[in-house]
Amino acid sequence: MLQEIGAQLRSGSEHLLGVMIESNIVSGKQELRSDKAALVYGQSITDACVDFATTEQMLGRFADDAARRSPTRAIA
Repeated sequence: MLQEIGAQLRSGSEHLLGVMIESNIVSGKQELRSDKAALVYGQSITDACVDFATTEQMLGRFADDAARRSPTRAIA
């Protein structure tokens, strides 16, 4: 999926307005349990997330793709 979005960005797609990356310190998600079990610090209890190192790599790829973006048509 990330490569497909990057390819659209490089090709100058005018349909890409942004992306959303669910990120946290620790990847994945954990269950909030009623037995008061200890939670993992920095791991989501709502949605599965990518960890910080993966987020950094993803943003680096997006920056590279944006730098290689084909010019789009001029807005008149």
